Amino acid sequence: MIGSGAHSQGMRAKPTKQAPALFDWIVDLPYANGDITTLDGTVIAAPPIFRWMKGKGLGYCLQWVEKKGGTITPLDYEASSAD
Repeated sequence: MIGSGAHSQGMRAKPTKQAPALFDWIVDLPYANGDITTLDGTVIAAPPIFRWMKGKGLGYCLQWVEKKGGTITPLDYEASSAD
């Protein structure tokens, strides 16, 4: 039937609100290492040596770090807290 859907009656699907994705990462370079925090894929906290990463996307930072011979890996709280 034409016009029998929810949209034709003025009803709209309510958007679901998702919790922000907050993650910690370990940056490991040949000359420095440290941890960064991302919120929804954007770096929001970093140590002084990586302060240039703040406000940048994780993908951009990952490419830069790999170009310099380093890695960015997720910080696994479960593995580090299991003694």
